[in-house]
Amino acid sequence: MAITRSPSAAAISASSSSTKKPPPSPAASTPASPPAATATSSLATSPSGNVTLTAPAFGAAAIHAGALASTGGGTPGTVSVTFNEAADTNLGTNIYVVGSIPALATWDPASALPLTWLNGTGTRGNWRATLTLPAATAVEYKYIKKDGSGAVTWESGANRTLTTGSGGTTQTVNDSWK
Repeated sequence: MAITRSPSAAAISASSSSTKKPPPSPAASTPASPPAATATSSLATSPSGNVTLTAPAFGAAAIHAGALASTGGGTPGTVSVTFNEAADTNLGTNIYVVGSIPALATWDPASALPLTWLNGTGTRGNWRATLTLPAATAVEYKYIKKDGSGAVTWESGANRTLTTGSGGTTQTVNDSWK
């Protein structure tokens, strides 16, 4: 039995080879013919995510219960989250996001993820970053400022919270420096 998955598609196929003979017929005086040397199994995924496996007689299949399948609607298990932050900064100071999960640098300001300045007037600017986060995950995060010398200023108040949606979706958060 061999199960293969194409890395560029969500197709999974299984094939089985069998040399096992079916039980002899009581009236038969000669042994029965063996089944075809190779039979193919198939998997079909419904729009709701249910999977149907069809296997030939004397065939077998193994399914990894933790395996992810995709129908091409995004990367399973991840969400694209856009962080928009309005903040006052001086020339040479930048805005970063850091948080409770590895995708947000696990609270390490040295590894914080930079936002890009979009526009603004005076010292008030609008900053943005689009990041890939794990799906269906509760996240805590904060914005930090880093100046040209590397000094870090954390925003005040409680940690911000976000729960990401299902895999392959997008989310946007709109925040202001606190």
